[in-house]
Amino acid sequence: MRRELGRQTPDDGILGEENGSDEGISGRRWVIDPIDGTRFFTNGIPVFTNLLAYEDEHGSAIGVINMPMQQELVFAGRGLGCWIAHGANPNLDKARQVRIGNCTHLGTAVVHGTHTFTWTVDFMAALHAHCLLQCNRGDDAYGIAMLVTGRADAVVSVHTGKHWDWAPVPVIVSEAGGVATDLRGRALPGDGSSLATNPALHLPLLDLLSPLPRIRRWKHLAGTVTRPRGTTPPQ
Repeated sequence: MRRELGRQTPDDGILGEENGSDEGISGRRWVIDPIDGTRFFTNGIPVFTNLLAYEDEHGSAIGVINMPMQQELVFAGRGLGCWIAHGANPNLDKARQVRIGNCTHLGTAVVHGTHTFTWTVDFMAALHAHCLLQCNRGDDAYGIAMLVTGRADAVVSVHTGKHWDWAPVPVIVSEAGGVATDLRGRALPGDGSSLATNPALHLPLLDLLSPLPRIRRWKHLAGTVTRPRGTTPPQ
């Protein structure tokens, strides 16, 4: 990807999870996350994604979430809408425009929770009590793809990770008619948390979640409740 982007847009910078940053001279850059959801990938769980964003002086101008196992490509451009294309080699001319669903009531909202093992009991209980909470369905970007294609109503994360993990999100969500902020309502990356949903649910979810403690100390559990990365899951 770096090689091809360097050939096509030699003046642009490139930031990636692998190989760091290459400075450009245009003031714009590409941001690459070759595999978002590495643990899912290494354990053979087919909900990892490939992420690409293009940034200018106004932020994310292009966002791409590719789901190779589902053969679905979600992409958006500023002012151009959000789209989905299907197939191993998708024909963008046949892409379909998508928008976030119009759910207005927390009690019927399907909320995609990511990295829920890091959540406090209070944080999880609040969502569990007020929404249809679904967990362990992939990392943030996979949840965003579900959101903008109408298969979820909100995506909540208490820690969005590095820049390449969330770079495509703002333009994809906004072009699909949604709102993406941190859990205090500030523009991403904010405090490192994230909430993406439609405008009707955004404020109610902020009101519910922003006062709560979010992150628990969980690493002491790792020796007893997680399997070493790369080992074969039971059949």
